[in-house]
Amino acid sequence: MVQNASLTQNIFRPEKSKGGFCFSTFFLILLIILMVNLIIVLVMNQVVTFIVLLIITSIMFIIFGVFGLGYYNMKYEFLEDRLLLKSGIYKSSVVYNTVSVLGKPNSYKLSGIRTNGVAIPGYLAGHFKIFFDGKLETVRLFVTKMNKLVLLRGKDSNGAERVYGVSPKDEEGFITALKSRCTSAEETRFDPEKLLTQDESNSLKYASRSRNIYYFSIILSTLTVLFIIVSYLFLPDIIPIHYNIVGAPDAWGNKISYFILLFCVIAFEVFFTLVFYHTFLKRSELRKTKYGSIIMIIPLSICFVFFILVIIFSIAIFFTIL
Repeated sequence: MVQNASLTQNIFRPEKSKGGFCFSTFFLILLIILMVNLIIVLVMNQVVTFIVLLIITSIMFIIFGVFGLGYYNMKYEFLEDRLLLKSGIYKSSVVYNTVSVLGKPNSYKLSGIRTNGVAIPGYLAGHFKIFFDGKLETVRLFVTKMNKLVLLRGKDSNGAERVYGVSPKDEEGFITALKSRCTSAEETRFDPEKLLTQDESNSLKYASRSRNIYYFSIILSTLTVLFIIVSYLFLPDIIPIHYNIVGAPDAWGNKISYFILLFCVIAFEVFFTLVFYHTFLKRSELRKTKYGSIIMIIPLSICFVFFILVIIFSIAIFFTIL
């Protein structure tokens, strides 16, 4: 009965997970932070800042709305000649006669990187680079629960071959329906635990490069903190804490509140860098590839931007009070 039903079923839905809750919670927290800032600048009568924050809030609301909708409208649809995978703005199609293998992974712990998409607990959608069978594969994921993960290798309508991952609620029915349409597909097991096959010297070189970028990020953060401490010692108690669009100070306050804010930013920056390297990259085989250093450029860029901004703001304050 299950097999017959799966052959006539054209649309499969993913297994429900905590992805929707996690995404909604994160969005709500971000929205509250932005709204609090909007209220603060409105009370301070900072019209230009209020407008800018309002625009940012609106853009964030639209972006999160689009990606959040992707979790709830995710589906796997069997069309006449291809399988359509959809989640929000992400959509892929797999031509039936190009599917060579399909099956389950040996392990649900995947090692890779998101290149364009959503990656939170219970919600993976978009483009990824993931290790399978000793190779870094281009993967399209439409997944809500890893223990329901089904993988297949095939080509899209443009002839590009890649791996696709789905997590249907009716896992057995989905595989049966897919096998009935992909007659040349072989069922196999994907191995995400097999280490990357490459030259050992290149592995050490890439791992060392990733580690050095991490150290440089920490050094930048340390220099930023030192610069804040030195600036604090030479500043008067009352300083400008906001500048209008023409660069003139329009709000003043105690220097403690200003530098507490800066230290909070630096704390976030250091925490972000530590988490990025130690909980993600250091445990992944990606650190042994060129992608490791590319990933670490993200926290390095954040550290560098904050370093420059702190210097600019501090110089502006000194020139104002002189």
